Amino acid sequence: MDMKNLLETAKKHFKLAVEAGARQREREREDLRFQVPELQWDEAAARERRGGLLGGSVVPPRPMISISKLDQPIQLILNQERQAKLGVQVHPVSEDADEETAEVFQGLYRRIERDSQAHQARTWGFDRAVKCGRGVYRVSTQWDEESDPEMFDQEITIERILHQDMVYFDPAAQRVDFSDGNWAFQAAWVSIDDFKRQFPKASVSGAGYDLDGLAHDEPEWVRGAGDQQAILVTEYWYKVHDTETLEVDGRKREIDRVSVKWCKLTGVEILEKRDWAGKYVPIVKVIGKESWVDGKRDVWGLVRPAKDTLRAYNYWISTATEKLALSPRMPYVGAVGQFATAGEKWAQANRVNFAFLEYDAIGVDGQLAPPP
Repeated sequence: MDMKNLLETAKKHFKLAVEAGARQREREREDLRFQVPELQWDEAAARERRGGLLGGSVVPPRPMISISKLDQPIQLILNQERQAKLGVQVHPVSEDADEETAEVFQGLYRRIERDSQAHQARTWGFDRAVKCGRGVYRVSTQWDEESDPEMFDQEITIERILHQDMVYFDPAAQRVDFSDGNWAFQAAWVSIDDFKRQFPKASVSGAGYDLDGLAHDEPEWVRGAGDQQAILVTEYWYKVHDTETLEVDGRKREIDRVSVKWCKLTGVEILEKRDWAGKYVPIVKVIGKESWVDGKRDVWGLVRPAKDTLRAYNYWISTATEKLALSPRMPYVGAVGQFATAGEKWAQANRVNFAFLEYDAIGVDGQLAPPP
């Protein structure tokens, strides 16, 4: 596939993934924002309770209390994941495999996990799945700086992906881990200055390039204006299927040989391109609960089912607090002259809880008076 066709195919797939998962990503962002207590109030209710001017009259603010009741159950689940110490175990399964070889592979993989701090990547993906229903981490490669510089050795790494909503999968995938998907993207917004530094030979980095024109023609690939402009750079993995006919003892069957390609692109060009080692797209998806309704996949975590209940709870607590604050306190009643001593305390007694109050037992007529 030439570069032009590859770019057009990638853009078509990217648009498909963006449109298919738009509602899911918005729900994920809403769930993550809801964990911040002060953001648990919807904008309409918050606006009403902030107070301000209404028809020229000053409306005082009303209580808007948020009590986080999600932290404990979420932390309980995350602690269970940490204690489980998830990992990969290598076992011999074929006739030609043996325990010694499996132990060697196990040691190699253990080193990959240790050097990559893979537990952090898995824990972050699990954290996102618990909170908003979907998390991701990836398998990558990097140059081995400890090897001979002339050898160009690489090492495998397991890396966390901070923003799960910037990863796009083939919506036609059916398996839980999306391993049957034919392509996937990981996108990131890069400022124009950083882009020119990282990709000095790109056409966008050239002097006089009409970036405003690109923003007009490809608005989903450019955002901002002036020095604040940023370009969307995506990594694109896609599978290539080759059919091979296998014949053994006169029997034939066709085998699907899968290879994975990788490229990095913008909305106007392919920046890099190479083969990927392996037959799977190296992005691991972690999901919470999953459902299929009307042919659409929906995933969610612990937050979404609890949102309405917590909104109601916050409303009840705020309303109760408001009523208590507005409830009148009965005034003290006594004879004239009984409040002469410590009069300033008596003036605040309906608002301040003093340890004791003194009163004058002699009334104005010189007779003893009962306590106020």
